[in-house]
Amino acid sequence: MKNLLIMSTALVAVASVAQAAEPLKASVGGYMFVGVGANDIDGQDSSIGVLRDGEIHFKVKGSSDNGLTFDGKVELEAWSQGGDIIDENWARVSGSFGSIKIGADDHASYNMATGVLYFMGAHIGAYDAFGESGGPAAFASNNRFGDDIGVYYNTPNFNGFQAEISWQPNGSSDGSGDSNSLVTDNNAAANNNQISIGLNYQGEFNGVEIRLSGGWDYVDELGGNGGSSEDAFMAGAQIGYMGFVLGGHYKQALVAGDTDDYVGNIGYKTGPWGFGLQYARIEQDLAGGYEVDKFAGWVTYALAPGVSVGLGVEHQNSDGTNPDGTAGMAVMSLGF
Repeated sequence: MKNLLIMSTALVAVASVAQAAEPLKASVGGYMFVGVGANDIDGQDSSIGVLRDGEIHFKVKGSSDNGLTFDGKVELEAWSQGGDIIDENWARVSGSFGSIKIGADDHASYNMATGVLYFMGAHIGAYDAFGESGGPAAFASNNRFGDDIGVYYNTPNFNGFQAEISWQPNGSSDGSGDSNSLVTDNNAAANNNQISIGLNYQGEFNGVEIRLSGGWDYVDELGGNGGSSEDAFMAGAQIGYMGFVLGGHYKQALVAGDTDDYVGNIGYKTGPWGFGLQYARIEQDLAGGYEVDKFAGWVTYALAPGVSVGLGVEHQNSDGTNPDGTAGMAVMSLGF
């Protein structure tokens, strides 16, 4: 009761000094992504097909007379993910102290990461999230924790340096396990206490753009109550000059062995044209471990504001339980 009284008093105090300067304003945005493609994966028949993806983003934003900014976002999927039709959703307050966000979002190290270039829709290349040319699952995403419900704090930007820390108490609070009830760190079948720290630097020197990042992820109980803990470390770097971008990223996950992945890529943009080449490798030292090398390349063209088309291809060689495979696709993206 005493704690509730203190919290209530604090909330009333904040409300009394943070009178809204004007009502929150709402906006709608999003994207639609469509294409055709083909893949050839060992052990499977060659296939051709179509794809589509998309989201509608509902946003609100406003400010108070004392300088606080309030905003929120809800992302509605344009396709059904087994009952999960809401992606990221959160509310945030920002000020000279930085920002505090509560809701479902990506974890800190992922938000701060740099060094990886992505093809349109992230369907081609490292961390393509879709495995278009085959596995492994560890190549599927650099977002280790997904959009589980949590608390996220971002520091102010100090001369290009910024940090973020996030805490997601329950690893099953995204998707079909989502809930509007209190989400706690007491789950028998999913990660408990997912903690992430991300660091980022962005600067420019004589026309040369430099980006650096580092991160640490920790799970207190992997896979549920009584589970073992897990660490993961990552670092990235990116340099840009006169349309060229050179970047690299490294990640190591420690759980009953090591999983290391490496990404190196180069990109170039000139006018409406964009080009990318990428090499990625993953090494897993667990029982039945494997090594996979992935090569990717793409070209994109901006047809109009918010409208782009692209052609991408990837190939992977596997030493272990994963297949060799090749995939390619032609796509169009509408952003609004």
